[in-house]
Amino acid sequence: MNKNLPFTHPSYANENNLEEDNQRLEFLGDSLLGFIVSNFLYENFEDKDEGFLSHFKSQLVSTETISNFAKKLEIDKKLLLSSGEEKNKGRENQKILADSFEAYLAYIFLKKGLKKAKKLVEELLKEEIEIKKEKLEKLDSKSNLQQICQKKGLPIPEYKINCQEGPPHKPVFKIDVFIEGKYFGSGIGASKKEAEQKAAEEALKKLKE
Repeated sequence: MNKNLPFTHPSYANENNLEEDNQRLEFLGDSLLGFIVSNFLYENFEDKDEGFLSHFKSQLVSTETISNFAKKLEIDKKLLLSSGEEKNKGRENQKILADSFEAYLAYIFLKKGLKKAKKLVEELLKEEIEIKKEKLEKLDSKSNLQQICQKKGLPIPEYKINCQEGPPHKPVFKIDVFIEGKYFGSGIGASKKEAEQKAAEEALKKLKE
């Protein structure tokens, strides 16, 4: 396999009449990245529920995050782009960078095995996880509330719709949260999920009093 294949953008392959570009590798790398990140989170965050892990994973495999990984590996300097993509600043394009990182990850996997591919991703994840974990834990009040309840030996919080207002295309929900049947707070939001998060925030404040 050509060592430049992970960095060969389709535009370059088309412009230079090449038979292969990095799209097949990118396809494999996308699934591989998802598996490695999921496995890492599962093994290192045993106290977190599925909702937290899913949300965290989506942050870690976002185009923005993966494009930053590509820059750390200087993939932006190795990209093979058409003259048109060069003019359009393709080396700064997050989607192109993220796709090329996934292609490179697949290349490492095929050439050196899963162990090397995991090591590459996990080393890049360490700093990113600390940054995003702090932000995510502040945002995910529902998971925090559930964990605190479990530690205190309390049942899982129960969320109930208090009312729904506004037109069908733009509803506003008010949701109450109860622990052991006792009211702990309410939240209002444009979606049930948003209202539940805000209700959980209120409950967390009461539990800390």
